[in-house]
Amino acid sequence: MAVWGARMPAVQAAAQLGPGRLAMVLLAAAAGMVVGLQLGGRLAHRYGPARLLVGPAIIFGLSLALLGTCRSLTSLSLVAVVFGIGHGLLDVGANSAAVNLERAYQRRIMSSLHCAYSVGALTGAGLAAITAWAPYHVLFAAIGILTAMAAAAALPLVRSAGHRDAPAQQPSAQRDDSPESRGAPCGCSASWPRPASWGRAPQQTGPQSTCTLFTPPRRSLPSPTPPTARPWSQAVSSVTA
Repeated sequence: MAVWGARMPAVQAAAQLGPGRLAMVLLAAAAGMVVGLQLGGRLAHRYGPARLLVGPAIIFGLSLALLGTCRSLTSLSLVAVVFGIGHGLLDVGANSAAVNLERAYQRRIMSSLHCAYSVGALTGAGLAAITAWAPYHVLFAAIGILTAMAAAAALPLVRSAGHRDAPAQQPSAQRDDSPESRGAPCGCSASWPRPASWGRAPQQTGPQSTCTLFTPPRRSLPSPTPPTARPWSQAVSSVTA
């Protein structure tokens, strides 16, 4: 990617592209990378990130070599899409594999891996600047073929580390259905009174709950006031009236 970006003026001059057409080529590469990122996430989830290290790296390198042979807007745009797809797939695979590697090492190494990526990008840009006297298609072909060959040579190593794609097995929590823990809030280990027993005096027949946070308070209901009896003469007078 650094070599491609550093020699972009030479590509523009060879294909006789204006600023607008060059933007279309860059847009095609960006669109291909978005597709690669979306597709890479699903493939890494289904098959593991190790499957996205060798193949996309070969596609990435060969498409860079093909970009050096393109001399028109159409060919540059088509190859740029493939170039972006390979970059997106490789990006997802490398980052997912780095997460598994960090889990296997049981130490934080992600920052070191990103530092190595930045050093590689700086080296590529410096190489493109040093070889500015050479035709860009020769540089693209050399870097692309070397990248594809290195990815193919790393295939046995990637296969040997494929078992790390399996996620770490987490111990499943055992469900406690004992009467002491069923329905007890806040992690209480003793029993929680059933709703039917609320408001009644607790029975000292077993282990009692040590958590009273959710126990409703007992309220005493006021006793109903009996009706006042009226004299018989007042009742008769009220009826006759």
